[in-house]
Amino acid sequence: MVASLFDFQRRRRKILDEEEANGQPYLGRESLRSCDNRDGGPRVVKPVLSETCRAHAVATKDTRTLDCCDDDDAERVKIDIGSGTTRRVFLVHKALLRHYSEYFRGALRGKSALREAADEEFYFPEVDTDGFLRFVRWLYMCRTCKKGGCRLYESDHRCSGQHSRTDPDGMWCGVKLEHDYVLGDWLLCHRYCSFVMSHVVPHVDDSMSPERIRWILDNTMNDSPMQRFMRHYVCWLKLRWADAKCPTDWARYPDLVELDDGWASTDPRRYQLEHWEAECSVPASEANAMCPHRIAESSRTDSGSGELLKNKKARGLGSVPRKKFWEKYRDPLKASFGLLVLIYHFLFPFAWVGISAFIVVADDDPLLFEASKYYSLITGCLAVIGIWPICMRMMKMYFAMACSILVVIASVLSFASSSTCLAGADRDVERSICKMEIGVGVLQFFYSIIVATSYKW
Repeated sequence: MVASLFDFQRRRRKILDEEEANGQPYLGRESLRSCDNRDGGPRVVKPVLSETCRAHAVATKDTRTLDCCDDDDAERVKIDIGSGTTRRVFLVHKALLRHYSEYFRGALRGKSALREAADEEFYFPEVDTDGFLRFVRWLYMCRTCKKGGCRLYESDHRCSGQHSRTDPDGMWCGVKLEHDYVLGDWLLCHRYCSFVMSHVVPHVDDSMSPERIRWILDNTMNDSPMQRFMRHYVCWLKLRWADAKCPTDWARYPDLVELDDGWASTDPRRYQLEHWEAECSVPASEANAMCPHRIAESSRTDSGSGELLKNKKARGLGSVPRKKFWEKYRDPLKASFGLLVLIYHFLFPFAWVGISAFIVVADDDPLLFEASKYYSLITGCLAVIGIWPICMRMMKMYFAMACSILVVIASVLSFASSSTCLAGADRDVERSICKMEIGVGVLQFFYSIIVATSYKW
């Protein structure tokens, strides 16, 4: 895929050089037109970074990628899309393109074989303008919006009938999203492909023509999530036709009707997203084989789907496999673990400060290191203050790592001080103080792990 895209750029550059030699102007090198398009030139689209997300009320700035994009004068890349009246010029932040697209990351890194990359200007006349506009809007979404339907699709989604290019929900209705998926695959942007897949599935219904399905099968890779989903969808349609006459328009596509993955008795729109992201470890020809993520969790029903076969086993089609014991309780356990971590994160800093303050007051001999006692108390106070920035996702990676190191140092000092205390303690009260210091050290160690990973939450 990388080679084909780079080859296209080289061929396109050769054609443009020939046009220049013949006296024809190269549109990609023209000066940028004004946004109002009064002089008839291409419209310029210059997206801006919004401070808040209206859908989730969180900051849209991903601190790992947009630190250099905060200013309006940040470095941007000129991308010329389309031709004729639909031509648009996009000025997109370079940091965003390099972070999310493998193609732009390679093209904009140092010396590139593309002259477009050297000038930081790209010309894609064959790309649909509206499709690329949706890709740019996705780049500037908040992190929560970018994820889309991570595990489950919006099975109950219904289009309102009023589609808007600016509405976050309506912009994905009434369009052929398979073209957006191919664009993401073409630009080597895996996260955008996953996002598009989460919107494609809720919009797949009986109105999808065989021509669209054939286009998807011809323009996607055999092992891509879109290809897997569409092949399964065709197989499921074939199962619905078993007791009824095949529609007339489908009769012209016998190769589609012959598709069979051996396990198509369930509507593929009900599966988790990860079922299409990762290839099944079991052979597709085994009808009753268990796939770890081949689990239908959505309650979607198709009103016009017709009646499925009653005797699936007689026709060689498997039924929905049952969950194994560990799979049945996996998600509840994961949810319970996340709740425990949240409770631990809220309660421990206060318990940490209370126990450390008690040790400072009770250890009057002193048995513990003075530095260890006061260092634990100070870091505990900082942990209480840090509850707010961690919960608000304000922790950057390097700052989180630095705070984690400080907590680890406090844990090491607590262990060293408590070991010395146990060796010299001769009263029960002194031994209790030493054991409390050991407990503080253990909790500090686990809390350092939470702080170190807080930037990923």
